[in-house]
Parts: sequence; structure tokens; C-alpha cells
Amino acid sequence: MVCYGNRNGWVDCWAVPIVALCINYVYHPIPPLGPSPQADITTPEKEEILLSPMRIPRCRKPVCINWSQDGSQKLDPTSLSPDQVSLDLEIGPSVLLLYGSLLRSFLHLKENIFGEDQSFTDMQQSRASSPTLGSIGGDHTSDDAESNKGKGFDPRQYRPFDVTVYITMHDIQAHLVKNCSDEDPTCPMILLERLGFEMKKSYKETQLQLLLSPSTLLVSDTYIRTTKDSHLNQGHLMLSGLQVRGHAMFSDENRTLDQETLEYAWLVEIQLGKLSCKITAPQLHHLLTSLETLVLLIRDAENCLCSPRLPQMCHHGFPPLECTHTDPQSRPRCPSGDDIKYRMTRFAIDALDIYLVEGGTAFQASPIRVTTCNLHGQHVKSGVTGVLPAIKNTRLGLKKVKPNTSIRTTSLPRKLPPTHYKPLGKSVSPSYLLDKYGVREV
Repeated sequence: MVCYGNRNGWVDCWAVPIVALCINYVYHPIPPLGPSPQADITTPEKEEILLSPMRIPRCRKPVCINWSQDGSQKLDPTSLSPDQVSLDLEIGPSVLLLYGSLLRSFLHLKENIFGEDQSFTDMQQSRASSPTLGSIGGDHTSDDAESNKGKGFDPRQYRPFDVTVYITMHDIQAHLVKNCSDEDPTCPMILLERLGFEMKKSYKETQLQLLLSPSTLLVSDTYIRTTKDSHLNQGHLMLSGLQVRGHAMFSDENRTLDQETLEYAWLVEIQLGKLSCKITAPQLHHLLTSLETLVLLIRDAENCLCSPRLPQMCHHGFPPLECTHTDPQSRPRCPSGDDIKYRMTRFAIDALDIYLVEGGTAFQASPIRVTTCNLHGQHVKSGVTGVLPAIKNTRLGLKKVKPNTSIRTTSLPRKLPPTHYKPLGKSVSPSYLLDKYGVREV
């Protein structure tokens, strides 16, 4: 998909041999209202007129053209059958250089196409000749309304739009890119068999889901070890599965038809399966620095794109100083939709097994569940609840086997004495609950 040479500012980030893309678009045409000449009648309408005597009579709903944008006869867009677009994308084996800026650019692209600032802007025009930033997104709606004032109101122009997206990726090999010297080990690599993404967007809500098959992360180090411990030069981290589900809710209450619907709630749930790893201390440091570089490029506060609408609109769709629903002398001003949005996040992991092999230490935790949300109550603004049933910590030591023991040693090398690991200490903690009252034992 994206495979450019390291020239003219382009950087290699994605290579894939085959991509299959299928787009289906079901739309409702808008023929002109009223009687029209015979030459302007479309072919499907001619077929309908010619074949109507042969078909069973049915009642047709009259076309209502006397709607008003404001007042008692306000149009409900959900009463119209929506236009539908379905996108099915299947990507073959991929080699991906996982830059954080790549994800950042994808989010910017999504916001430009499906966000609230859907106005075309010439990026080459100078600031002096271009209109002000506040007029790009704030006045184009009123200009369109004035241009259409002389025309009759047509409710068909406000038909909702449904979008369905299916994305499937196979055999992914992703590299966590970071700055390395010649003495540093190679970047961590992620091996993933299948990734699935689904999204359904309608007028009132958006539902999305991300599914990952069992994946493996390989990380290595350059620490010099003996021949017996050379297998420790490469560690791994395995995840049995991942599910991410999101649900966004929208409302058109107290908003005109020319304004975007307001997102008033965002719910997300993240479920991880069993996370197990065998890793050394240098490999853990190498992995953390790679993740730090990834997060730094994703956030990248220096290269954030500015919104074309400044100041940010309030939840009524007006600039905060011009909102007629609040008192101009009140402080603070009318909040934006993002400020009053209800958010809830739930995170759960089935099991966590960490083996720091050089230290001979194993750490195991039972299912961990964390939930956070902004409650918007009179007494509590936000809250966090976490449950950790138990923590088991075992320290293993290497102990030589005595010659007179009954343990079979025929499969062991002759040069090495027979050895085995024996627990030196074990501790199990009780269950803990984290909420607004603090951490307490249950």
C-alpha cells in the first residue's frame, strides 16, 4: 500500500503484495419536484409508468414538501431511508514499520473526512488572501442557508448516511521503530496472524469493534552470556487475544438541520486474554524505550493540526461568546460538546504471567479489571473502580541434584551437572478493591 523509497522526504512504512477493495453505494436520487417534460423522465421512471397497470396496486406515501426547518413541522431525518455505503477491505501479508506518526496521520485523515469540519480549503493560498480561521467553518452554513433561502425547502437533501466498514489484515509483521546505534539490538518485532476491524455508523450512533488473533512480540538484546544461557538472548511476549469495542452516541436535540449531530457519549471496552512473557531486564528496557518512542510520535504536540474553527463551538453549535442559550455575563462560558461528553472506559485482562528469567522470579496475577467514567453527578464528577483478586509471587532458585537421587539424568549433557529449579519462597496476597474510598482488602 505505502511503499516509498527514502528520498524526497518519503519514508518506507508499509509493504503489501495484494489488496482487495470492494465499495457498494446505495443512494436515493433526487429528481426535480413537480411536472417535468417527458424528455426529463429517467428510464426507471418510464419503466414504472409502463409496467404499473400489470402490477398489484399499492398505496404510496405522498411527497411532503411543506416542511420547515424551524417550528412545529421540524423534519426528522430518521424518517427517511438512509443512503448506504459499505467498504470491504482485505489486505494480504504485510511488513509494517510501526511509526507513531503513521497512526497520527490516520487520525487526522479520519477527522478531515468524517469530522465536523467538512469544508474544502486550499492549502496553498496565503494567510493574507485566505479568509479568517473562524469564518472557514463557522459562516459557510449561514452562507448556504442564505443562498437557498429563495428556493423551496426539500427534505430529501437531509437524508441520513449509513457507513459500514470491514477491514481484514493477514500475516502482519510489524516493527517497533526507534533510534538505534550499531551496538544496539534490532527493533522489537510483532507477529500477528489476523486483524479484523468493523464499524457501523448511522445517524444516531456509531459502533466499532477491533479483534486480534493470538500475537507474539519478539525482543532481543546484545548482552554476552555463556553458551548454556545463550537462549536467553531472545525474549518473547505472547497475547492470547484482544477485543476492543466502542460505542458513540449522537443527538440532534436543539440543533438545526444544517448542523452536525452532537456526540454526547463515548463508551469503550478493552478485553485482553492471557498475557505471558519470558524476558530479561535488558530486553524489558529495550521494549519500554521502543514503546516510549511510539507514544511520543503519536502524541506529538508540536505537529498537531489546528482546528479551522476558532474559537471552538459550544454544544449548541455557536461560538461561546455568541451563544443565545446562556447569559453573556455568566462565567464560565457555554461548554463545548467535548467538555460535557459522557465517557466510560472498561479494561480487563484475564491473566498476567511475567518471567524475569535472569532473576529467577515469576510473577502471576489473577484477572484484573479496571473501570473509569465521568459520572456528571452533583456530588461525584468522576470515578475509578478496580478489582485485583490475588497476586502470586514465586522466587525460583537453581539447585544441584545430589548423585544418590532417583531423578533420571540420561537426557542431560555429561559436561553439566544435573540441576533443576526449586521454589525458594512463595507469597499470595488477598483480593484488593480500588474505588473512590481508596484501596481496601475484600
